[in-house]
Amino acid sequence: MPGSCDQVPALPSIPSSVISVRDYGATPNDDQDDTAAIQAAIKAAKSGQWVVFPAGRYIHSKSLVVTTPGVTLWGSGATLHASNAADQAIILKADGTRVYGFTLTAVTEGRRSEPWTSRISAFGPEAPSGYIRGVVIQGNRIVALDSGPGSTPSNGASAAGILVVAVRGFTVAGNLVERSLSDGIHVTGASQNGRILGNQVKETGDDMIAVVSYMDKAWRTKIAASGSWLASARESSRVKDILIAGNHLSGQYWGRGISVVGGEAVTIKSNVISRSAIGAGILVAREEPYGTHGVSNVWIEGNQISKIQTESPAYVPTGANFTELTAKLNAGARTGHAGIEIHNTSPASDVNNPTLAPAIGLADVLVKGNTVDDVVRNAIRVGADSQPGSISGVVLLNNKMSNARSGAMSATYATGAMAIVQCDGNTYGEASSTLVSCISPQSANLITGAMLSCSAL
Repeated sequence: MPGSCDQVPALPSIPSSVISVRDYGATPNDDQDDTAAIQAAIKAAKSGQWVVFPAGRYIHSKSLVVTTPGVTLWGSGATLHASNAADQAIILKADGTRVYGFTLTAVTEGRRSEPWTSRISAFGPEAPSGYIRGVVIQGNRIVALDSGPGSTPSNGASAAGILVVAVRGFTVAGNLVERSLSDGIHVTGASQNGRILGNQVKETGDDMIAVVSYMDKAWRTKIAASGSWLASARESSRVKDILIAGNHLSGQYWGRGISVVGGEAVTIKSNVISRSAIGAGILVAREEPYGTHGVSNVWIEGNQISKIQTESPAYVPTGANFTELTAKLNAGARTGHAGIEIHNTSPASDVNNPTLAPAIGLADVLVKGNTVDDVVRNAIRVGADSQPGSISGVVLLNNKMSNARSGAMSATYATGAMAIVQCDGNTYGEASSTLVSCISPQSANLITGAMLSCSAL
């Protein structure tokens, strides 16, 4: 993968001719609803034009939708406040749409899951091709709303901070995502050829960065009925070729730091992940309860992971809609994951079925040169509650581990059998670290991670 792909791109220069939302009646700092005026300005923009928000605070009570290809929203110095917890997104539905430089606040009352309840959504399923291309979301601040001394800040978004669904050739870079009520940055829906670079994500309500690939609920029946169904389903719903690099992630109260739950060709590189209160720092998994695809070809290198399930969350939302969450956290809802956790929760009946097994396998994961410190369980764990045969091709190279309560590495299956992993050069403290089930690396050169086309970004 060319090096330029993992560099945060420079912000573009504003063109001499732009559309100002003020020309359509949006007035900053007047505490009035600007939704209609802003949407009119966006609708008036033609491909290649910029819609600029002069400095100040604007209020919108409905999602703002961009449907014209090539339109850029520029908000440097502008704050967009979403006053409706149920309809609050900037939604990008066209090729080449871009959002830069906004500060985004929102009213929230409880966790939601719809695209229009995230704060920025790149949403491609409604396009004629089933996806959109060339989206950029950069330099935005999704933050909790502080109403003054003694007040309780609102959360940053009702659902995800940034949501990417069915987008090819995307960049999410240099953003701050704070206190979203679900994932900080969530990528799904067969999104491909994307990069998530240099973002700061903190105190979110679920995974700080998540790559998730869901299968059809009737996948077993459909695979049995058609030998070609799985290949088609992977193309239509599996996330592929995603680079996650240089992000700083800390302090969520639920979920994992970075997760790959169903996906193909993902690179997780040079991220700093700390204070994951109940889950793994990095999780690679096939999750049966959520009906996800299997996972293949994941490269995890040079990440710094610390304080995994060793501290209580720094922030937990309060109010009647969060009593269940508070109860779970008070009950000590730790998963017991490792700093880097690799597992497959598929049942034995699927793993041992030669027709179904190809859909749910977890294969070819390289864990190389990571630093893992201060973990409630193992620094790196492979297998755990997984069935024998559900995981293959895991390679652990030159990782530095310390202060793991259950020891450096573990590789066992649910049956008690040892999971075979390929190991070399790992250390715990100052000493070499290995496992009885370790063998010499054989497949590291077969794992590539994300293979991005930088020209398409």
